[in-house]
Amino acid sequence: MPGNTNRGLALALSLALWGALVPGPAAAREPDEEHMNVLIILDSSGSMAGKMGGQVKMQAAQRVVKDLVDNMPSDMSVGLLVYGSQNPYQKRDCEDITLLQPVGPVNPAEFDAKLAQVKPRGMTPIGASLRRAAEALRGLPGKSTIVLVSDGAETCQTDPCKVAQEVRTTTGIDVKVHVVGLDIESQDRSTLECVAEGGGGKYYGVANEEELRTAIAEATQPPPRCHGQGPMWASIGHPGIGEMMNAKKGWAGLPTRKFWLGFIPGFGWPGYLQVVSAIDASHCRTNDWPHD
Repeated sequence: MPGNTNRGLALALSLALWGALVPGPAAAREPDEEHMNVLIILDSSGSMAGKMGGQVKMQAAQRVVKDLVDNMPSDMSVGLLVYGSQNPYQKRDCEDITLLQPVGPVNPAEFDAKLAQVKPRGMTPIGASLRRAAEALRGLPGKSTIVLVSDGAETCQTDPCKVAQEVRTTTGIDVKVHVVGLDIESQDRSTLECVAEGGGGKYYGVANEEELRTAIAEATQPPPRCHGQGPMWASIGHPGIGEMMNAKKGWAGLPTRKFWLGFIPGFGWPGYLQVVSAIDASHCRTNDWPHD
């Protein structure tokens, strides 16, 4: 009797595996998981009127962002959020945050016209801007990238490091936060590095327009296409092997708990762990469950 139960469980889980991995007509119509949304947060505080490498920082940033969007692939989406552009610093307006261009299909003419209107004036509400960015990205298909371009740290009594971590881990958005620091002084750099770390992204320190151009190009680079069919079938052979293939670290990339748990009949193969591992591998994900 227990043997029949195990065989029934294994059959049910194998059918679940087949249903999860073989897309039907509805699944084929789902948005492309590899679509990328880019939301640029541009510092428009008063200090952006200063110079970096002999160039006015705001003007250099506008040129670089304009060139980026003008040459952006049509299958990406892009938006622009600015802070400090409406009111002078003396007003201490920490709600001076404007979504100039909602995230959507690339439209260089419209984007460039709005970007050209931005003037450096006010405060630096980084934390509040990150929250506004999360609102703008919520519900959009695909992966998202926030690129914060700033020449200074928070001036509005918010902890931007904590906010960046919240945006990445608690909003339900598949997002990373990269930070580009324009000629940043040492006391401000640690804060912006912390924002990038909390947002799961990278910090780029730049001292001139050419370095700025390189940093923004790297931060907005589309992720490599996922080709997970081979790893998926490998994981069907044994849970975790396909994920090891995706990790590209040889045996060092093998999720060891999945490997050993994979030998449990009816749970590892065929079974629940096999389903989880094959789905992970098919989407080029590694070691999501159980954690090593």
